[in-house]
Amino acid sequence: VKLCCILIEIAQDLQKAEEVYERAAKLIPHKKFTFGKLWINYAQFYLRCSDLTKARKVFGRSIGLFPKQKVFRAYISIE
Repeated sequence: VKLCCILIEIAQDLQKAEEVYERAAKLIPHKKFTFGKLWINYAQFYLRCSDLTKARKVFGRSIGLFPKQKVFRAYISIE
Protein backbone atom coordinates (compact mmCIF):
# COMPACT_ATOMS: atom_id res chain seq x y z
CA VAL A 1 0.00 0.00 0.00
CA LYS A 2 2.76 2.45 0.95
CA LEU A 3 4.65 2.01 -2.34
CA CYS A 4 1.44 2.35 -4.32
CA CYS A 5 0.52 5.58 -2.53
CA ILE A 6 4.01 7.04 -2.85
CA LEU A 7 3.93 6.41 -6.60
CA ILE A 8 0.53 8.08 -6.81
CA GLU A 9 1.88 11.04 -4.79
CA ILE A 10 4.80 11.37 -7.19
CA ALA A 11 2.27 11.50 -10.03
CA GLN A 12 0.67 14.45 -8.16
CA ASP A 13 -2.66 12.69 -7.68
CA LEU A 14 -2.98 13.29 -3.95
CA GLN A 15 -6.71 12.63 -3.91
CA LYS A 16 -6.15 9.14 -5.35
CA ALA A 17 -3.41 8.43 -2.76
CA GLU A 18 -5.79 9.50 -0.01
CA GLU A 19 -8.48 7.18 -1.41
CA VAL A 20 -6.08 4.22 -1.46
CA TYR A 21 -5.06 4.79 2.18
CA GLU A 22 -8.69 5.18 3.24
CA ARG A 23 -9.78 2.06 1.39
CA ALA A 24 -6.94 0.06 2.97
CA ALA A 25 -7.85 1.35 6.43
CA LYS A 26 -11.48 0.32 5.95
CA LEU A 27 -10.59 -3.21 4.77
CA ILE A 28 -8.75 -4.19 7.94
CA PRO A 29 -10.87 -5.84 10.67
CA HIS A 30 -9.48 -3.66 13.47
CA LYS A 31 -11.29 -5.50 16.24
CA LYS A 32 -9.21 -8.60 15.46
CA PHE A 33 -5.90 -7.08 14.36
CA THR A 34 -4.47 -3.98 12.74
CA PHE A 35 -1.34 -2.80 10.98
CA GLY A 36 0.32 0.06 12.83
CA LYS A 37 2.51 0.81 9.83
CA LEU A 38 -0.53 1.48 7.66
CA TRP A 39 -1.80 4.12 10.07
CA ILE A 40 1.63 5.67 10.49
CA ASN A 41 2.14 5.85 6.72
CA TYR A 42 -1.35 7.28 6.27
CA ALA A 43 -0.62 10.04 8.82
CA GLN A 44 2.81 10.70 7.28
CA PHE A 45 1.09 11.17 3.92
CA TYR A 46 -0.85 14.07 5.40
CA LEU A 47 2.32 15.45 6.98
CA ARG A 48 3.98 15.42 3.55
CA CYS A 49 0.93 17.33 2.32
CA SER A 50 1.46 19.84 5.19
CA ASP A 51 -1.87 18.95 6.78
CA LEU A 52 -1.15 18.44 10.48
CA THR A 53 -4.85 18.44 11.42
CA LYS A 54 -5.66 15.46 9.19
CA ALA A 55 -2.52 13.63 10.36
CA ARG A 56 -3.68 14.05 13.96
CA LYS A 57 -7.14 12.76 13.06
CA VAL A 58 -5.65 9.65 11.45
CA PHE A 59 -3.56 8.96 14.55
CA GLY A 60 -6.57 9.55 16.80
CA ARG A 61 -8.73 7.24 14.72
CA SER A 62 -6.06 4.55 14.83
CA ILE A 63 -5.59 4.80 18.57
CA GLY A 64 -9.36 4.73 19.07
CA LEU A 65 -9.80 1.58 16.98
CA PHE A 66 -6.83 -0.43 18.16
CA PRO A 67 -4.15 1.26 20.31
CA LYS A 68 -0.63 0.15 19.47
CA GLN A 69 2.54 1.38 21.09
CA LYS A 70 4.21 1.95 17.71
CA VAL A 71 1.41 4.31 16.67
CA PHE A 72 1.54 6.17 20.00
CA ARG A 73 5.28 6.73 19.51
CA ALA A 74 4.81 8.03 15.98
CA TYR A 75 2.05 10.37 17.15
CA ILE A 76 4.20 11.70 19.97
CA SER A 77 7.08 12.31 17.57
CA ILE A 78 5.04 14.80 15.52
CA GLU A 79 3.94 16.80 18.56
